[in-house]
Amino acid sequence: MMQRSPQKTGSTFLSLKQLSLSIFQGLMITAGCLGIGYYYMQHGSNDATVRTVIFITLLFSNIFLTLVNRSFHYSIFKTLAYKNNMVPVITGITLFFIATLLYIPFIRTLFNLHSLNFPVIVNCFFVAIAGTLWIEIWKLIKRKGSQPE
Repeated sequence: MMQRSPQKTGSTFLSLKQLSLSIFQGLMITAGCLGIGYYYMQHGSNDATVRTVIFITLLFSNIFLTLVNRSFHYSIFKTLAYKNNMVPVITGITLFFIATLLYIPFIRTLFNLHSLNFPVIVNCFFVAIAGTLWIEIWKLIKRKGSQPE
């Protein structure tokens, strides 16, 4: 089952390479969130709508980040085949949270958000995909020249 030996005592949890990659992932997600927020701001949306678009994009990004970071070597399509009962649970909870934020007025008001129509939600979804799934290209290039870490 386990193919690698345990880490040495005193070694760091993340290597500098892994930490750098995680920071870059965060920057890409930030760019996507700010980019979509800027787009809606420039097209006349009010502050609550822009805030909601950014927040929903961030939540979708977290779903995709969970999926792509299951392996820094294998593709998301391969790792989706790995059995992990918590992945659908966490994804479902996050989607339920998004629906709650958007469609229950008390919760929406509590977070000072605005309801979004379906095309805007789809835009948030695709920006989240762009902000996170780029790493699949990086993993493909990495797989072409090396073995798993």
